[in-house]
Formats: sequence, structure tokens, C-alpha cells
Amino acid sequence: MTKDRQTQDHELVQASLAGDPDASKHLVAEALDQVRRVLYRVLGPDSEYEDHVQEIMYQILKSLTRFRGAASWRTWVTRITVNQARQILRKRSRRPASVSMEALAELPSLDRGPERNASNAELRRALYEIMERLDVDKRLAVALYELAGLSMAEVAEATGVTRSTAKSRVWFGRKYLLDEAAVHPALASWLERSQETLASDKSGFRTESPRDRSGKGTGQASSNDQKDDQKDDQKDDGPAGSFGEKR
Repeated sequence: MTKDRQTQDHELVQASLAGDPDASKHLVAEALDQVRRVLYRVLGPDSEYEDHVQEIMYQILKSLTRFRGAASWRTWVTRITVNQARQILRKRSRRPASVSMEALAELPSLDRGPERNASNAELRRALYEIMERLDVDKRLAVALYELAGLSMAEVAEATGVTRSTAKSRVWFGRKYLLDEAAVHPALASWLERSQETLASDKSGFRTESPRDRSGKGTGQASSNDQKDDQKDDQKDDGPAGSFGEKR
């Protein structure tokens, strides 16, 4: 019988802890790739990016004994990365960032195609400058779903909330981006197409009522949603204090 991914990952971690250099090499390589992929898309240009990557890798390796195989290695690494990214974003200044064209060279394309021309780089710069003014939780949800390519279920698991809450954050986060992107027609067009895609599946939606145009108001969740979020926060399979942070 073929072993599932979680079982394989758990065995790799156990082998690494037992001193298997090949297992350790495999886990580190996969973790580093995922950390870089997720963190760069969430943070955008950051002068301390490499330091952040090294700190996250340190947290992952330090917490290796806490990996129990309840989630895949990739999902576990993503959770730690997202938690650290949340802390980094909360420490950032709330002033709009000045994003250079050069710093955007490796960021994902917004045109869904192979072209990465100067015009597209300008759109990415506009996007990240607007995202600097977006509520942290909504920014995480939008970046993970739209730029890192996670499914809605993966976004929910990575951020420690229910799927309906994750979907709500993506929806209202992109709504705020769309409002702010009015002066960037091409960016607005891309966001509108993304909004139409999400609009095709609104089942299980948790409604939030933004209090202002900053995208930072969340409104009151229903008691059932709050209970679901608390349950999700308690299910995380990572180092104490790293996941399930109350927001």
C-alpha cells in the first residue's frame, strides 16, 4: 500500500532527528523553497528579506521535534512562515512604502502569462504599495491566495481560521485593493477579474463590515464563527506560540 504524504513526511522527520543526513537535506531543501516562495509574495520587497528567511528556517529546525504528522511538511512549514510574516508586517511602519522597480524583479506576474515586462513590474509595484495600507490578516489572505497560489482551504489552514473566514478576508481585502487601484486601470482590471473568480463561489461566506476605507475594520463575527476559529486555532501542529495566534 502506498504511504500518504503525511506519513512519509513524518518518517522523514523522524529519520532526520535520528541523524539521517539525507532526510535532513531533503527536509531543509523543501522547507527553504517553501519559505522563500511564501514569504516573498506576502512581504513584497524587503531589505531584511534574507534575515527573515534565516530566522524562519531557524524556528522550523528548532521546532522539528514538535512535528507530529497531523499535516504535511509543506503545510507545517507554511504555517510557521505565515505566522512569522504576520509578526513582521505588524512591526512595519504604516506609512506607504516606496517600492523600487528593481526589487520587484522576482515577484509574481499579475497578467497570468509569461510576460514580465516593465509595465507589469509597475503594476506589481502599485499592488504592493497599496497592500502596505491593508489590514495584516486581509493582506496575508490575499497574498497567499492570489500570489502564492494556495487554495482557499490551504489559506485557511495556514492562517489558522475557518475556510469561510479566509474567504471573507480574501474578498474584502481584494475589494479594498480594487477601490484603491482606481488610478491604476490595468491593476484594477486584474483585480476585477480576480473578484469575479471568487464571486463564483460564495458558499459558507462569513460577512464582515469594514468600518473604514483602510480595510482594517472587521465587524462582528457570529458566535459560531468565533467558536470555529477558536477550534482551528487550537488544532495547529507547531511550536507553542507560533500558530493559532489570537487576532
